[in-house]
Amino acid sequence: MKRNEVSNMVCSIARSVKEIGDTWKILILRELFLRNRRFEKIQTQTGMSSYSLATRLAELEQDAIIEKRPYQSNPTRYEYFLTEKGIDLWPMMVALNQWGDRWHTEDDKHPLKIVHKNCTPESEPVLVCSECGEPMHARKATTSMSEDSQRYRKARMNT
Repeated sequence: MKRNEVSNMVCSIARSVKEIGDTWKILILRELFLRNRRFEKIQTQTGMSSYSLATRLAELEQDAIIEKRPYQSNPTRYEYFLTEKGIDLWPMMVALNQWGDRWHTEDDKHPLKIVHKNCTPESEPVLVCSECGEPMHARKATTSMSEDSQRYRKARMNT
């Protein structure tokens, strides 16, 4: 399968990764969630080349994950903002941050702490069940595939 065919898969994860699964895009999203919205500042914090940054910003804009708004004219300069679709990536960013804290930091030194504004500094975001409110974990969950997904997966096995 070619990379550009991923968006045709009957899989929400595959389609999502097609749009945002690039390392640089994740770092751009990090900066936008940190309210760092200007090209030069994003470039400084990510270390990206201007070409790479401009290309990925254009892709994120095309995919309606971000929008650009002018803040200066002559020359025109833009700030970048997350759209509703982009803001919906918040749980993924929180999960990546928590995973990184667990597997890539020493001595409980967490580079970025995420705290609920209405709570104490010791609060941490958790994934909970929408029905009972209990924390969810991979070992205490199961999956259920749609009929379309099952047909797609079966067809791939036969090719």
